[in-house]
Amino acid sequence: MRILYLADIRFPLERANGIQTMETAYALAERRHEVTLGVRPDPVLPVREPFAFYGREPTRRLRFERMRVSGVEPCRRVAYLAQAVIRVFSARGRFDVVFTRDLGVAGALLRLP
Repeated sequence: MRILYLADIRFPLERANGIQTMETAYALAERRHEVTLGVRPDPVLPVREPFAFYGREPTRRLRFERMRVSGVEPCRRVAYLAQAVIRVFSARGRFDVVFTRDLGVAGALLRLP
């Protein structure tokens, strides 16, 4: 199964939601699903490699797609939501499932045709 997992967090993230996001995505990949994780880019320079950051072996079944956002927090949120919507609709047929724990993203996607 091809899964697009949308998480509006900078990534990697040292807090619980970053760990939960990586663990979920990695577990899906271990079960032979192809997972694309759509996240905000890491602001730390040099950019940290997510597999090493979370102590996981790299797998080609999990890839990271960084959605560029900038500005103050409300602007970054709107930019992420817009990019998530564009990503979902531009990739029709490429993914079997769109997964998110973000109620704002889920609500926005469910309101669209």
